[in-house]
Amino acid sequence: MGQIKIVKLIDPDGKVYGVEKTGNVPHVKVSSSALPSGASTEEKQDDAITQLALAVSGLTDLLTELKLKADLTETQAVLLITGFATSLKQLPNGHNVAVSNMIPAVETGLATLAKQLPAGHTVTVINLATLATNAKQLLDSHNVTIKGTATSGAQLIKLDDATYAIASIDIPHLEIHEKKSFHCHYDQEVSDTGDKTIISFKTPNNGDFVHIIASVASQDATRAYILESPTITDNTGAPLTVFNRYREGVLVPSGVIDTSQNPDVSDQATLFTEVTMGNVTGGVELDSLQLVAGQGPRIIGGRERGEEEWVLDEDTLYAFIIESLNNNANLHNLRLDWYENTRNE
Repeated sequence: MGQIKIVKLIDPDGKVYGVEKTGNVPHVKVSSSALPSGASTEEKQDDAITQLALAVSGLTDLLTELKLKADLTETQAVLLITGFATSLKQLPNGHNVAVSNMIPAVETGLATLAKQLPAGHTVTVINLATLATNAKQLLDSHNVTIKGTATSGAQLIKLDDATYAIASIDIPHLEIHEKKSFHCHYDQEVSDTGDKTIISFKTPNNGDFVHIIASVASQDATRAYILESPTITDNTGAPLTVFNRYREGVLVPSGVIDTSQNPDVSDQATLFTEVTMGNVTGGVELDSLQLVAGQGPRIIGGRERGEEEWVLDEDTLYAFIIESLNNNANLHNLRLDWYENTRNE
């Protein structure tokens, strides 16, 4: 081991320094009295190193804990830590946030402070009794049964047992059950060309519209047709009975009008024979049908009710006519079937 030598140095201000030499390597040892207050010393460096070691150890423990809790690798844990919110990432106090890429309809309708209810406000619910509540709800797997009558607005829906199809009837059939379906007919045997069998009436003016079909048959060749607004000599012809097709209970009268009497009588039609047929003239021919010998019954207008039905105007005269085309004996058969209802029925 080399010999240690100490040389004492004194600066002009009287501060003492020492130089130690161990072997051929000298170093300066400064006396603590020569340092300013708070200067770094060898002892203080050791303290700093100790604190740094403690910090590194704590960071290592934190990384280990994160890895155990989140099953992360050390690299992932470091990335997670570097993504933590810091004071640099916070918005400053009093900052303004701008909302962009908003469509006008949404942006103008955004909730603002002015649209909020004040603190401590009171909300009043009106008509609470009509609101849906838990007590008003049906239970799970409930079975619904519709009860009521026609007058209460509810009826049972009848289903076919085999197919579960809804059992229903068409409108003309329904009108029979509603007691609004009517019928009249007239048969006449004629023997000359141009002889006519005629049924006429005036439609009601009470808001009800007549939905009618005309069926005709003849023994020999004839032509059948419908006239709207013909000229009919007043108080001519003869009354013809109109039947309500629902025969049970109180019979509802038809609104069609017989013009053969003075005054006119509702719930009746008018018939004209080969003798009185000249009292019906003119008018607009709406439809016609040719019948050959022994043909019928046929419906004027078509083969289905959707094709053959006519909805007649209010307060208007109509005539339904069969006319012979030869001078053979010829039996005419004329049948009218209709129902009456308003536009919203």
